[in-house]
Amino acid sequence: MVTAGNSQAISHAAMAFSKTHKRVFVEEPTYFLAHDIFRELGLDLKGIRTGKDGLDLDVLEATLAAGDVPAFLYTIPFFHNPTGAVMSPDRCERLVALAQKYEFRIISDEPYNLLHLDGGALPSLASYDDSGLVVSLGSFSKILAPGLRLGWAQSNTKTIETLSTIGALRSGGGQNPVTAALDRLLRHIDHLKSVFRVRKAAMCDALHKHCPDVTFTEPSGGYFVWLELPDGVHTEALLKEAVDRHGVAFTPGTRCSLGTIYGDGDGGVLANAAMTRCARLSFAFYDEDEIHLGIQRLQNALANLK
Repeated sequence: MVTAGNSQAISHAAMAFSKTHKRVFVEEPTYFLAHDIFRELGLDLKGIRTGKDGLDLDVLEATLAAGDVPAFLYTIPFFHNPTGAVMSPDRCERLVALAQKYEFRIISDEPYNLLHLDGGALPSLASYDDSGLVVSLGSFSKILAPGLRLGWAQSNTKTIETLSTIGALRSGGGQNPVTAALDRLLRHIDHLKSVFRVRKAAMCDALHKHCPDVTFTEPSGGYFVWLELPDGVHTEALLKEAVDRHGVAFTPGTRCSLGTIYGDGDGGVLANAAMTRCARLSFAFYDEDEIHLGIQRLQNALANLK
C-alpha cells in the first residue's frame, strides 16, 4: 500500500493497532519523533533496551513472559536511528516468533533499508511473517527529498485492508504524480549510496584519527554514527560547548531516550544515565572536507571539557 511517508504511516498504524489496548513498547534509544507521535495518541510507552545487535530480545521475552504484552512494538530493525544497528536474520526470525507467540503487532520502521552501503536492500521484517502481525514501513522521503512524502506499507492482505480503513489513507494520502515518476527516481539511489559510502568512511576515519577516546561501531548503512563519549563527559554539556565555542552540532543521546528502560533488576532504570554519554552524528549532508573539519571541532570541544 502506498503511503504519504513514514511519519504519517507510523501514526495511522499506531491508531489502527491501539484501539483497545494502549500499551506500546519502543526501543531505547529510538527515533525521537516516534515518542511524540505515540504520546499525541495517548499511548503508554515502555522502553526496551537496544544495543549493537538491535533490540535486546532476552529482555523483551522476559517482559512478555511476565505478562506485560503490548498492543504493538515499534522497532527500527535495519540501520537503526540513532545507533546504526542491524538485526540479523536469526534475530528477525526470533522477534517475529515472539510476536506470534504472544500475539502483539510490530510496526517496523525501515526508512533506510534502501541505503545498505554494502549491498542491496535487506529483506523487510514483514517478509519473515505470514500472520499479518508485522507491518513494514518504507519511505522515499529521507532518501530522495524531505519534501517528497511518499512511502509504502507491507504486510498481509488483511492487515493492509485494516490500515486502508484509516480515513487519510483511504481518501488518497499518497502523491500519485510522484508515484508515477519513481522509476527514474530509483536510479538515483545507487548514486546516493556511493556518495554516502565515501562520507561514512570519511567520518569514521576522522573519528579514529581525532577522537581516540570515543567509542563507535562503523555502520553498514543509513545516515548515522552513534558515539559513546569518554567517562565524565555529559552529552548536553558537550553540545553546548561545541555549538557555542566551536561551531559544530550533533544530536545528544538524551534526545533519543524515552527516559526509562526495563530489564535491569526490578522495574525500570533511568535510561538518561546511559544516554548522557552518547551522541548521534550524521554523515548524510556534508562533504568529506566538511566532515573532517566538524570532527576536529568536536574533538576540540571534548578536549575543553576534560
